[in-house]
Amino acid sequence: MKKKLVSYLSVFTLISSLFASSAFAQTDYHHVDKQDYKVIQKNKEITDLNVLYELAKQGRGELKTGTSGTVQLIRVDPNYSDETLPIKVFETSQLLQVAENNKGDRIETFAVTKLAIAASDSSKYDSDWDKTMGVKGYSTIYVDKVYDSRGYLHYKLVSAEGAWEISDTQYSLSNRKVTLGASGFSYFGSTVGQKKDFKPTSNDFNYSAPTTWLPISSGPIGATMKVTITRKNSGATWDFTFSNNFL
Repeated sequence: MKKKLVSYLSVFTLISSLFASSAFAQTDYHHVDKQDYKVIQKNKEITDLNVLYELAKQGRGELKTGTSGTVQLIRVDPNYSDETLPIKVFETSQLLQVAENNKGDRIETFAVTKLAIAASDSSKYDSDWDKTMGVKGYSTIYVDKVYDSRGYLHYKLVSAEGAWEISDTQYSLSNRKVTLGASGFSYFGSTVGQKKDFKPTSNDFNYSAPTTWLPISSGPIGATMKVTITRKNSGATWDFTFSNNFL
């Protein structure tokens, strides 16, 4: 009986310590003040879409995300099953700044840009971004690269911006939606509820993630764009989903 009691107490102590360490870790993160960090490196952000598109086509980037996100093009009306709209996606990333505190802890801020083109003429993909025909979408997510007290890598979503563009007048857009999310494992606490939907009233957007959102070490983090594409001359319609996510 004593052995069982000791065993139960051991399990209870282990569970209590896990909850305590999780609570401490979450509190520890929320007390991180960027004002305590000094910027030791700052790079000018590239915002020219033609330059970003060229870098993305070359596969150049400063952050290895491990995935290109997801792209879906689902036909809404099956009566137009013979009409196709090929899609290509390109990605690039850049290091914007490095900040360090007096303990040597660092926060690196990155911009990850993904560009998607839906065009009936795939030969247009080789043009400049401005000259590429079809329906285009791009988004840039801004993330902080941080480490927990054990030295494990986490990413915190800061904000996202982007736009849909139409360079072919035979198409129109409707039902725009943008979702920010950062869900998965985090040493700093629970990430349940770290998802927020927006409905832009124009073709461009710029949204910040809530400052209370915690960094994650695994699981999707980023922004998803959704829009309905209609080909005016035929009435063919597609739901276009484009995710700029990684992890």
